[in-house]
Amino acid sequence: MKLPIRFGRLLGMLRLWTIASVLLFSVPLANAVVIVAPTETVSEAVIDQRLRVEGSSYSYFTLALKAGAQVRIQIQVAGGLDSTIQTWLVDLNNFQLLKAGQEFNTWEGASPQIRQQGSYIFNAPATSIYYLVLDNRSNLFGRDMTVRAERSVTAPNSRGALFRSVYEGRYEALKQAFIFPDFDIHVQSCGQSNAFSNPNITMCTELFDDVQRKGVPAAELFIFYHEVGHSLLNLWHYPGYDNEDTADEFATAVLMMMDQQDVVLQAAQWWAANDSHAESGVKLLVDDRHSISIQRARNMLNWLGREDEIASRWMSILIPNLTDAVLEDIATGESENPEQARLVRSAGNELRQRRQPHAQ
Repeated sequence: MKLPIRFGRLLGMLRLWTIASVLLFSVPLANAVVIVAPTETVSEAVIDQRLRVEGSSYSYFTLALKAGAQVRIQIQVAGGLDSTIQTWLVDLNNFQLLKAGQEFNTWEGASPQIRQQGSYIFNAPATSIYYLVLDNRSNLFGRDMTVRAERSVTAPNSRGALFRSVYEGRYEALKQAFIFPDFDIHVQSCGQSNAFSNPNITMCTELFDDVQRKGVPAAELFIFYHEVGHSLLNLWHYPGYDNEDTADEFATAVLMMMDQQDVVLQAAQWWAANDSHAESGVKLLVDDRHSISIQRARNMLNWLGREDEIASRWMSILIPNLTDAVLEDIATGESENPEQARLVRSAGNELRQRRQPHAQ
């Protein structure tokens, strides 16, 4: 479904505010605040190796960490009957005990058994040398493994001005298209690749790095509109504003209206690449209202195949919340398409209701 010229143009402004093009533009922000943290957490790889650990043996890596340092450890395992291996993260004294075959201590949550793949975060309790042990001594067959450990480092946020311009521009375009109470946008390190809304939106700098590294940079734009969907539906007092699938459908609908189906495809590609088997296991233990990643990708592809239906449904929701200028442009349009003609009438009715004098 193609949109009336003005609405299409305003939504087109939203897609202009990308990392690549933002420096070409400068607009005032409405009454919201874009807050960019002065520092960000960046990751540097301290281990990135493939290796084989033979049966009845172990291998290990050393990590020199300062007190409070955070390390994210990711391990993939293949081989044997079940592709599992026991890991231990220990300090120097306990490593000596482990080598001697004696009882040793480790930290809770930092020594899981990994099946196929897994990850965890370790916060160093003291400045010391630590040992990541890959223990295959209880198995007869070898294990082929990929081990990556990333240390988080706090650094000045050199991208602060760029982030601020990106989100100020996007926000201003939203205010020209929609009527809603102002909300703030925060850009900061979160320790994970994610985004949140309450209705203020938090975009994690780790998300930008993640989508860039995986070759799907436009997925960030989809995630932003996903959070915008949560925020606007909340501020408009719609039920289901906190439903994750509803926010995904909102983002898909808006991006389709902007002729940005490629953005939706990149987001679907990003989620499809995640390990849904591991996610399913986590959902048994953690309260998470998101569908598993592969289902989110399937939903997006399904909505892309029903473009007119999805766009029409969301336009019915959006019309009462559009600015007068956008409604005027829609109401003066003409179309032989019955559904578009219905939207033209709805926009006109909304305008007339707003302009009727209130009864005394």
